[in-house]
Amino acid sequence: HGEKMCEPSVDLSQEGEDRAQYLAKCMSSTTLSRGMPLGKATKVYASKYVEGHTKRTVQTATPLAKQLGIELQTPCLKDDYDCVVKEVKNMSDGDTMTAFWTNDEIPDLLDAVLKGSGINAEEIVGHKMSAWTHDCPSLTWEEPECSSSGKTCYDEIWQVVLEKGIPIEFNLLREGFAGKAAGPCQGDLVEDEGV
Repeated sequence: HGEKMCEPSVDLSQEGEDRAQYLAKCMSSTTLSRGMPLGKATKVYASKYVEGHTKRTVQTATPLAKQLGIELQTPCLKDDYDCVVKEVKNMSDGDTMTAFWTNDEIPDLLDAVLKGSGINAEEIVGHKMSAWTHDCPSLTWEEPECSSSGKTCYDEIWQVVLEKGIPIEFNLLREGFAGKAAGPCQGDLVEDEGV
């Protein structure tokens, strides 16, 4: 999800809204990239909003769903990992699901999806996967201090590649957001020229 407001809030800051617009543009493109190897997303998910908790997952995902002309799916609570696994298993060949979630739940979602696959995500990525990385600052843009509150990692993409419903690969990628909603797609969302 995108950056939060400075004061206590459940909403995105302007920077978070800009990130959401950037992702809507870059993840809806038919251009192939490392982050979107099959092109535009075909399914957009966010953790279900619960009154009084963060709205940022839904707010970050909504522009992408609108850009694609598809309904945003929110069937799963943020810690209902079995629900997410069920949704993943219902995917069709060629589908690309984007899932916008609270960052501290993402490692547990990954564990649930990878369970029994034999993939050791930690070996592939090179850092401990039991917690979201709290320090992965953008190389081209400095996070507003109030948005980070000790966390500077809004730019990661955790990618699971499935073949016939079975996880076969895990990649840790970067969105490449540089602070502008209309900026060019960068990082692992830039066009893949086979390099």
